[in-house]
Amino acid sequence: MYSILLTEDDPVTAMMAEEMLRTRGCSVHWAANASETRDCLSRTTYDALIMDLGLPDEDGFDLLRGLSYQHPSLPILVMTTRDDAASAIRGLRYGATDYLTKPVTPDVLFEGLSAAIRQKAEFWNLQENERQRQRYSDLGQLAASFAHEVRNPLASIRTLCELLNQDLQPGPQLECVERLQKLALRIESLMKVFLDFSRPSVPTPKVLDVKSMVLRSMESLEGRLRPFGTSPTLSVPPGGLTVYADEVQTVSILVALLENALDAVKDPTRIRIEAASAGTLRGQTMTHIRIYDDGPGIPPQLLTKIFSPFFSTKPKGTGIGLAIAHRLALENQGSLVATSIPQQETCLLLSLPREAPRAQGAADGR
Repeated sequence: MYSILLTEDDPVTAMMAEEMLRTRGCSVHWAANASETRDCLSRTTYDALIMDLGLPDEDGFDLLRGLSYQHPSLPILVMTTRDDAASAIRGLRYGATDYLTKPVTPDVLFEGLSAAIRQKAEFWNLQENERQRQRYSDLGQLAASFAHEVRNPLASIRTLCELLNQDLQPGPQLECVERLQKLALRIESLMKVFLDFSRPSVPTPKVLDVKSMVLRSMESLEGRLRPFGTSPTLSVPPGGLTVYADEVQTVSILVALLENALDAVKDPTRIRIEAASAGTLRGQTMTHIRIYDDGPGIPPQLLTKIFSPFFSTKPKGTGIGLAIAHRLALENQGSLVATSIPQQETCLLLSLPREAPRAQGAADGR
């Protein structure tokens, strides 16, 4: 389940809390003071920290403030006898994800721990998505400026090549000019890719049927699928599933993911698509669409780079397809992640909201 670091100076309380957590499937490491806590966190990664504020070697609030700064993605659950409002407010202000007062029942402790881990993960994901959106925006502006600066001299080169093409007789010189024309066309196509990436995307979301979206994406790839006379296998629950996203952008994402899988395996029968209901993200119920292929896989050192703009391992790849798909997933309040076992299986997981978000009043029951 979870790997927990427990900071508690009282051995009896630590033993009781450890037993509570272990009966729920958690692994627990006990630290008796602030020094041991810092040492554990410097050597090991934990899913969460549960800490008391009354420690023998350091003020608990000082430790809390320092650890929340040094380990910003770590959920910290304070469990203390200090039950006054001022201490609770101070603890939350210093970085605690939640604040519990002793004595704590097993259900309250585990529920508080689970909620703290989910809350911190969602908050961290939101921050990372926002940073990624900003990176995409900066790269888009750079791409647009670069394309603008290149297109004018490129147009002049093409015009000069056309003039030379009319005046030159067949021979080596004409062949050189024709090669220049082809290279200019190649550069122009790359400029189009750059401009496609730089254009801002403003989704117009609506409720969409997942199966229909997948079938439309396959229709867009008919040219690649026709020679095989078959298509990837599709699995959707009997009752169907929906996503709340932009229709055109959803198809674009799925096309990019299917193209990536086809590049890896060629044969569509080696690709399977599975749709399933999922949990919540940012308060919205999500739908998962997984695209599997049994190709060569992605080496671990490259797995974190495949959504980076202009990164590609393909000889003629532009490195833009998956980057645009990733950006569109974020713009539609979803996510796109990849997992891979080399020489066995690669999975691209697209998560999108299942339905339109409810108004706050409706969510609160008003």
